[in-house]
Amino acid sequence: MVAFALEHREDWTLLFPVLLQRFYYRQLMYVVLFRSVKEAVSGRPVGWRGVEPEAPPPARKAPPKPAPAEGN
Repeated sequence: MVAFALEHREDWTLLFPVLLQRFYYRQLMYVVLFRSVKEAVSGRPVGWRGVEPEAPPPARKAPPKPAPAEGN
């Protein structure tokens, strides 16, 4: 808030995202960091936790060519 007060023409509406990042987003990133380090130390594979990988669609086969006509 001091930095915003020192800037004479600063938009004070920008203060809300800064405070949100400072007190919420950083704490969330610490939780993610500690959980991932804990899983890495335990040696257990984590995976995608419920997200199933999508298989590529099967390749379409070309229609069979007709057999050559015998005779002529």
